[in-house]
Amino acid sequence: MTEKIENRQQGKLASAVMWQAITALVSFAFSRTALFESFAPFGIAIVAGAPSVLSPSAALGAAIGYFLPITGSGGFRYLAAVVCVALIKAVVPERQNIISQQAFCSVAAFVAAVASSIAVIASGSADFTQIIKLLIESLVASGTAYFVSLTYSLRESSGNSRSLSIAETVSVTAVAGIMLISLRGVAVSGVSAAGVIASLIVISAARQGQSGAGATAGAAIGFALSLADGSPMWLCGSYAMSGLIAGVFSTLGDIGLLVIYNVVTAMFVIISSSTEHLPLVYESLSASLLFLVLPKKIKSPLALLFARQPDMPRMDGLRKAVTMRLQFASKALSDVSQTVEKVSGKLSKINEVNFEQMLYKVEQEVCSKCTLRSYCWDDGDSPIPAELARLTRGEIKADSAQGELAKVCSRLDKLCESLDKNYTNFESHNAAQRRVDEVRGAVMDQLAGVSDMLYDMACDFERERRYDYNAAKRVESALRKLGLAPTDISCCVDEEDRMTVEARVQSGAQTRLNRMTIMKELSIACDREFDAPCISFARSSVLITLNEKSELYVDTGRCSLAHNDARLCGDSTEVFLDGKGKQIMLLCDGMGTGGIAAVDSAMATGLMERLLKSGFGYDCALKIANSAMLFKSTNESLSTVDLCAIDLYSGRTEFYKAGACPTVVLRSGKTAIAECASLPAGIVRQVGFDSAAVNLKAGDVVVMFSDGATFDGTDWICSEVEKWNSSSSAQQLAEHLARTARRRRNDGHSDDITVMVAIIEKAV
Repeated sequence: MTEKIENRQQGKLASAVMWQAITALVSFAFSRTALFESFAPFGIAIVAGAPSVLSPSAALGAAIGYFLPITGSGGFRYLAAVVCVALIKAVVPERQNIISQQAFCSVAAFVAAVASSIAVIASGSADFTQIIKLLIESLVASGTAYFVSLTYSLRESSGNSRSLSIAETVSVTAVAGIMLISLRGVAVSGVSAAGVIASLIVISAARQGQSGAGATAGAAIGFALSLADGSPMWLCGSYAMSGLIAGVFSTLGDIGLLVIYNVVTAMFVIISSSTEHLPLVYESLSASLLFLVLPKKIKSPLALLFARQPDMPRMDGLRKAVTMRLQFASKALSDVSQTVEKVSGKLSKINEVNFEQMLYKVEQEVCSKCTLRSYCWDDGDSPIPAELARLTRGEIKADSAQGELAKVCSRLDKLCESLDKNYTNFESHNAAQRRVDEVRGAVMDQLAGVSDMLYDMACDFERERRYDYNAAKRVESALRKLGLAPTDISCCVDEEDRMTVEARVQSGAQTRLNRMTIMKELSIACDREFDAPCISFARSSVLITLNEKSELYVDTGRCSLAHNDARLCGDSTEVFLDGKGKQIMLLCDGMGTGGIAAVDSAMATGLMERLLKSGFGYDCALKIANSAMLFKSTNESLSTVDLCAIDLYSGRTEFYKAGACPTVVLRSGKTAIAECASLPAGIVRQVGFDSAAVNLKAGDVVVMFSDGATFDGTDWICSEVEKWNSSSSAQQLAEHLARTARRRRNDGHSDDITVMVAIIEKAV
């Protein structure tokens, strides 16, 4: 224990000595950097911006640099300014707040620079232009001190492997630009080391931080180089625009980014119309080559430094507002649905055309001037209306007229013609009205479904979810240590205190993902045990999703046998995770057999899977799927829906059935039946699930099947499941039950047979 403490103390001492030496060297380099070829404010800035513990080293380095003057006879006034800054920092207590500390450093540098400038002005050797330059020098010293202070503050969080904010990126690159000025003299054929390193920094920023970091780094470093050594100001625009455009095309990978960067740089050189700026192209090409050949151990920390900060919103404060908005939107949609339903019902009654109205129209067209009109139409006991109604049930012709109508009517041909025309219009109107009612009902169901979905989401936010911001920060740090650049991170904890981590990282040619390493590092970062991550690749990013390790594992098997060994089976199955810790088993049986049944079942399965994965509730998903199937075609289209949801954490299993066959459950060695009496989807508007729930544990079995397997009842299935060898897999049991069901069918008919089996096991 004592040895560990001694080693730790030695490490701290070595780190302190290293920082003192670095500060002295950087301060010396800053003091040797000229502005306008005759001013040197940067040594003052670093003495002011360095932390108090490093101020002696900064003052020593700056004093040595100013003692060897590079600006003529002005070295001694800068020495006086350094002493002035040191005295200010010694007298005024150190500020603890970062912002006030940076402001204090900036003010101290400005006061010292102005004091030294006053001495020059008082000597009478400064004209108006010189005075303006002295003022600019003081402002530059003040701004640089701010950047230096902010840059030094980053060392306190250097172990967190985090990305830089925009202000931090400006500070670091501006300080780097000032340091690079001292390397301007190191050049080969006009190609300077400073230019190569500057381009390398901008390329790294654009590669990981995209357009924002590329433009910020380019502008800061370009401005520093232009301001300090008299380079043309378009150099600032060149670095900034090259970083911006290269960042936009960073999704093209390293080669694409480097090509764009060099093309933009070459455009600026061409616009300058001077061959003396051609070395800038060579510098960017050299930096590009260096970026490609640098080893990952050197390139990754440099690149990740500029990575875009991931979006980790503090959702706790917004959750209530989001919940209220979702609930309000849900209620509004529900009200819209109900209002439209009521209004359309009233309008339908107003516009309704009944059979008596149709007959009245026939009377007005044919019988209005007939002398027997009163006998045929006004007499309440007249058989004529009833005989006309009978005519509408067959072919409306004069030859078909019977009874009193055939005896008394002298205009029978015209009467039948008018009746045929008006009755056809009457039927067409009613058919159109029914179709409008059906479509309106489907739209109302869709609105009600979306209303239910919004309400479910509101409940999810309100009761089940909170966001762990601190865990998200640790996840960011862990991913960066693995060489990944996250752009969005979410650490969500549900009401059972189970965490789900979602992280979107930038992809590229160098992106290497090891699932087990990611799982191990994030488990350590969050102090939780996760399952292996689910990784989804997109064009320019990768989505990594980890769920907290579950207590249970479900071994699933399924077997489908088409009737008469046909190519298409009318049953469809799916097994998937819903993203909330539940494994879903879905079995849909289309009406009949063959292609049409296969289409119906596949449509029902696909719709339900997509809706459930998107966050819809079970009843809401069924309602929307039912509406879609009702209007898939003019032909009758229906499918049963059999759904089993197994919670992998608690073992609670829920069964939802719409016209589906019973489900056999083996629990603690004994079988039970879960059945329902609901309608399939696609028959009527109002369809819903019958549901049941049971708690299962390791060793329990769930068996789902289509009606083709139940020709001989379900008792034999219960018997087979009870005596089945527990060491066999779910797939073997599913195949055994499906083949046994086919052998037991002895009525000379064939039907599609599908069996799905789930065996609950302890997670390893």
